Amino acid sequence: MKKIIGILAIIISTTAFSKNQPVNYSVHKNAGKSQIAKKVSDLKPGQQRQYKVMHERAMDNKKKHKMAIKEIDNQIQKERRNKKPNIKKIKKLNAKKSRLQDDQERSMLKFKLEVKDKFGIKIASSI
Repeated sequence: MKKIIGILAIIISTTAFSKNQPVNYSVHKNAGKSQIAKKVSDLKPGQQRQYKVMHERAMDNKKKHKMAIKEIDNQIQKERRNKKPNIKKIKKLNAKKSRLQDDQERSMLKFKLEVKDKFGIKIASSI
């Protein structure tokens, strides 16, 4: 019983003297996305629609690349699990995966440059 009272006293004292401070969301990993959303909301309605179309197209393209890369990763893992993996096939799959990753990065960079040129919004490389 004394232990419970002691624990309760510690909990009550720490919570009673704690400050009620707001959370700083600027350090959150999604802070950049919310800043972009604010900049997009400052655009004219027609420009917002253009941005939305461009963004959806870029994200669809990114999703297709990710799915293709994931499929190649699965093929590589399947080949490596074989008793005698075909090294030539693995190298070929790795080269194909590298090309897809390069293509994905290139298309995202193109999207970011288009957004910067059309709307003056700089998008960080984390997207």
